Amino acid sequence: MKQKQGNHSRKGGLLKSKLQKLFAQALAHHQAGRLSEAEALYRQILSQDERHVDALHLLGFAAYQTGHFERAVDLIRRAIALSPDVANFHANLANALHVQGMLDEAIASYEKALTLHSRNPELISNLGVALQKKGRLDEAIVRYQQALAFKPDYPEALFNFGNALHAQGKLEKAIQRFEQTLLLHPNHLGAVFNLAVVLQMQGQLDEAIAHYKLALSIKPDYLEGLSNLAGAYQEQGQVNEAIDCCERLLALKPDYAACHRNLSTLKHYTPDDPQIAILGDLYKTAANAADKTHVCFALAKANEDIKAFDQSFALYAEGNRLRKQQLDYTLAQDIALFERIKRHFETLPQAVAIPRHGANPILIVGMTRSGSSLAEQILASHPQVFGAGELGVLNTLAAECFVDANGTSFDLVVASRQMASRYLEALNHLAGSRPFITDKMPLNFRWLGFLLLAQPDLKIVHVRRDPMAVCWSNFKQYFPTNGLGFAYDLDDLAQYYQMYEGLMQFWRERFPGRIYDLNYEQLTEHQEDETRKLLQYCGLSWDERCLAFETSDRAVRTASASQVRHKMYQGSSDAWRKFERHLQPLKRVFEK
Repeated sequence: MKQKQGNHSRKGGLLKSKLQKLFAQALAHHQAGRLSEAEALYRQILSQDERHVDALHLLGFAAYQTGHFERAVDLIRRAIALSPDVANFHANLANALHVQGMLDEAIASYEKALTLHSRNPELISNLGVALQKKGRLDEAIVRYQQALAFKPDYPEALFNFGNALHAQGKLEKAIQRFEQTLLLHPNHLGAVFNLAVVLQMQGQLDEAIAHYKLALSIKPDYLEGLSNLAGAYQEQGQVNEAIDCCERLLALKPDYAACHRNLSTLKHYTPDDPQIAILGDLYKTAANAADKTHVCFALAKANEDIKAFDQSFALYAEGNRLRKQQLDYTLAQDIALFERIKRHFETLPQAVAIPRHGANPILIVGMTRSGSSLAEQILASHPQVFGAGELGVLNTLAAECFVDANGTSFDLVVASRQMASRYLEALNHLAGSRPFITDKMPLNFRWLGFLLLAQPDLKIVHVRRDPMAVCWSNFKQYFPTNGLGFAYDLDDLAQYYQMYEGLMQFWRERFPGRIYDLNYEQLTEHQEDETRKLLQYCGLSWDERCLAFETSDRAVRTASASQVRHKMYQGSSDAWRKFERHLQPLKRVFEK
């Protein structure tokens, strides 16, 4: 018996020694980046000892490195079952879950790893990223702060911190974190690019363009960098430069459908334009519904330019149908929202006015594509006015305080005070030293009651335009945002327009004399008279620069960016007549 035990012991020792040598070889290959050789040796080890925990873990880690994430999860979980208290195992499992979008499981694994190794800044920062993707921004920021407490010069934690602040709308603080990242890592592509994005959002276009160019110097084939640079040039009114960026991008990726659509908004096509044939080929070969949508809108614009109106309309209709499907939109959700708004404002409470300090807001509202960009461009040409563009602040506040609020416990007074207070604070931060600031988010018309309750002297400019012109202009426009689902169906558009008119009339009845109606057609026909009346309503002195709004170099981020770079012109509200025979159902609605 003793002899047999001795033989067994020697055999076990020989096997252990052999496996140790194999593992050392595998680890050397792995550390040198020779993953296939390492994986082969890990498998050889496991064929002789299926409970070799380090081989299981590292084979899983190699699977993660080569993009085989499901296999990685399975192997690392087997290693954890054998050794449940190894922080690195849980951390790598979390990473493999994270990259697959399994965020709840990833967060749990990161948190388990941190119970075993609480002072690991990389692990803490990765947990922050997962929390941020779940929308838990405050928790994510706490984690980034913890990571930086352990390692103040950690570029990724600073970068991730900046991204979270950006998502919260704290743009100045986000800029600071991106700049700190770049002090430590000057060629950090993400920080350079995201800094450019935030600068662009703040209207600092020269600085944004410089950073987009820096990003492209780091990565010349950076498609997103070229795309955003084109957008920044377009906002600045440098159309030729924007077109050049689009063409450079398409030289790198000829089937980039979104870029083809962007380019179509910048140029006028002629029948011999070679891009029309390229778009025709892409229409047949588009890889997915999203690409097909972009191509439909681009090809529709090209056909409109060459006066092939029937073909153009067919393509607009197809693009709209596809876009509506992608958004999974039904008008019923907006019908319910409008009804709920009216129900809560049926009887107004006592005055709930709150004090205002700082800039005087001017809200420019109406239907999308009604001329709000033109109205803002006129006002922002005044030296006392900061044109902030389309701000999402009020919509975000409405989602928090009203849309997602429990109807049974909703308090209109509390919601109005909260929304007005936080909205004014956000605008003051943007306005700088100027005493007036505009917000031209058109669909803010839905939330006017909340602000008018809390701000009796708030200036509301409501831009009205011919409904056929508005609805057609919406229908032919691709909106990158997901919040305009009504725009992609003519029947939805007609009914939504009527709902919008009904809600505006509701506000006039509840708050008489508080809303200034600016007629778009009247403005184009009697520019100076209407401009004088507009400035007077807003409490602004007369300034000739408001008549030469097209010379302003301020950023314009909407679909009207090109139009407001030109002098006032008449007739744009009749553009729908080229498609009149296709729009008879819409026309009948508005002729009643």
